[in-house]
Amino acid sequence: MLKVVSAVVFLLLIVIQTSAYAAGCDGQKGRVIFEDDFSDDSGGWAHGSGAGWSASFGKSGLTLRMHDPITSVRFLNITFAAGEGDFCVEAIMPGSAEIIARMGLMFLASDSANFYALMVGGDVPAPSNDDRGAISLWRVDGGNWGLLGTWSESKIKLDPGSVVVLRAEVKAKLITASVDGVELKKVRIPGDGDNLKFGVYAETSEAAPAPGMSFQFKRYKVTAGE
Repeated sequence: MLKVVSAVVFLLLIVIQTSAYAAGCDGQKGRVIFEDDFSDDSGGWAHGSGAGWSASFGKSGLTLRMHDPITSVRFLNITFAAGEGDFCVEAIMPGSAEIIARMGLMFLASDSANFYALMVGGDVPAPSNDDRGAISLWRVDGGNWGLLGTWSESKIKLDPGSVVVLRAEVKAKLITASVDGVELKKVRIPGDGDNLKFGVYAETSEAAPAPGMSFQFKRYKVTAGE
């Protein structure tokens, strides 16, 4: 009996580990263009600090900390670039229930005023009464935000402190957006380009509590091709 129980426990551990592994930025096809766990600052990011925010790297990943209210950070990689590709980031949902905040994946960015973004959280028109856990897809053109879609999926858990996986596959002028492996929408775009930037986004629209609100990103991966 002990052997049977041990075997069952072992199989359960395999299933749990496999599920956790599959939920991350894995399973992407093609060659790896970029991959970073943010353990140090060698990944080619435009890191540092700005008006009302700061960035740090380490074992806990990339941390973007807000010091002022109504502050947003568009954190782009200035070394690597990709047009068509499979873009993925593992992020940790902000742990504040009082502050509306959003964070997400930036891609197809010519600069910080022109990009696409797949985001979670935030004060966007959502199909539920509680929009803090909403999922949204945006196109930012010349600094003007255009909402391409918003969802509230029961299969996707966006509890504070939980890891969420945001992914955007760009191929043949088509974006396929998904969160935690749940496909949300396919969106046709006018062009994808060959030498475009990618990164992460974070924003808080209310006064941040001392010593500041933090946004954490655990891993970033970009692949391209079959």
